[in-house]
Amino acid sequence: MKKLLLGLFTITLLFNFVPTSVKADSEAFSVEEYYFNIHEYANEDVYSIVSGIQYATISTATPTWSALKHEDLTEGSFVFPSGNYVFYNYDINFENGEIVQGIKNTLTYQELVDLENTKGLKIDSIATYYAKASEIKANYYLVNTDGSKELLKTDIAYGRYEVSPDEFHIPSDTLTLDPITASYLFADESSKETKLFTKNDQVIDINLRLPSVTIRYEDTDGTEIQNHSVYSDKVGQIFNYTIPTFEGYTLKSEVTLPSKFEAKDLSLTLVFEKNAKPVDPVKPVDPVKPVDPVKPVDPVKPIDPVKPIDPVKPVDPVVPINPVDPVKPVSPIEPTETTKPILPATGYSNLYLYSGYSLLLLGIGFTSIKVFKKKASNNN
Repeated sequence: MKKLLLGLFTITLLFNFVPTSVKADSEAFSVEEYYFNIHEYANEDVYSIVSGIQYATISTATPTWSALKHEDLTEGSFVFPSGNYVFYNYDINFENGEIVQGIKNTLTYQELVDLENTKGLKIDSIATYYAKASEIKANYYLVNTDGSKELLKTDIAYGRYEVSPDEFHIPSDTLTLDPITASYLFADESSKETKLFTKNDQVIDINLRLPSVTIRYEDTDGTEIQNHSVYSDKVGQIFNYTIPTFEGYTLKSEVTLPSKFEAKDLSLTLVFEKNAKPVDPVKPVDPVKPVDPVKPVDPVKPIDPVKPIDPVKPVDPVVPINPVDPVKPVSPIEPTETTKPILPATGYSNLYLYSGYSLLLLGIGFTSIKVFKKKASNNN
């Protein structure tokens, strides 16, 4: 049924447009471009003609044919129903009625010649088919580090969705992402996933973020010296960075820093070695304050020697006086028995009286000697 309809459509178009026939040979291949809508009846895809036919030639002069793009189909003299159209597939028709179908967007002269040689058949014509497109509205967001989102741009793309006309399977097109994504990284897994066109139009969000370079500062024990630093910018932007210095530490590790931000996150660790603690210099002892020199004492003026005293002329010894002949003591009177000595009223006995007399005589004698010596001295 489908082949019959297609044959009738082709005949109708040929009569309506009266195209110039180009016989398929090794010199040139005619390409007829048809525009269809796809209707589904009981899960069976059937073409129905909308309007338009265009001819192209593949030859040595024009060796490559490319399918018309969506934007090409919105301009020109063709009449389309409302909606958007894209290329779906082509049929290569041989003179014996055999058909080879394909979905490539391009065909080359050499490919067709090689196909003829492989099959041993001549190509009669090539029919290409365009049909209703599926739409994807893609919103590109920049996700900031705080989670907020900033809309970078919105793009609308058209593609073919999966159909199987005449038992020929046409897969869905894959959304080609906007070139803006090359400057960012995907912010989540869903944004990375391949986006396929479906029969129903879609609105999707593609979340992007800036690539980052994280730099950590650690000592040789792995202890963080300072909180790590994070730098972000678009892919390809210059990475300007100067390694900091830390008092008391010396950079130990050799690290190659990137010159530009790459299409991936980078994490670098700078290892610093702690400097040996310098020994405190011995505090110099305060110099001893010099003692003021003792002021020399003026030499003692020598004392004039004492004029020696003339020795005392020795005194001639005193000629001893001949001792006085002792007085013969008076013989005591023998008291009579009847006569009792009577003392004066002093009450002392005669013994004491005699002692006093003796002492008196001795004193007189000493006094006399002393007087005599003094006289003799004065005379000298």
